[in-house]
Amino acid sequence: MRPAAELKDFVRAARALLGRERDLAEFEVYCASAEHRVARLAHTSRTRVTAILNRNTHDISTDLMLRVLGSLGVQAKLQFRNAA
Repeated sequence: MRPAAELKDFVRAARALLGRERDLAEFEVYCASAEHRVARLAHTSRTRVTAILNRNTHDISTDLMLRVLGSLGVQAKLQFRNAA
């Protein structure tokens, strides 16, 4: 993945280049974020990945959490104990 500073420089350069075009009424320049890439690898939405990163895991299933971790290259091992 590219460093954030490099992506910001690219966006600034693209904006300057597109801003010189007289025929364009409006344009938008953006770069894919790390959340977007993880979401694609985990087959889920960027919103849900962002929620996990913000520690808002109230509505996140264990299955989704494991898929996101797997897409990041993390191997998870679950162990269960008796409640009593």
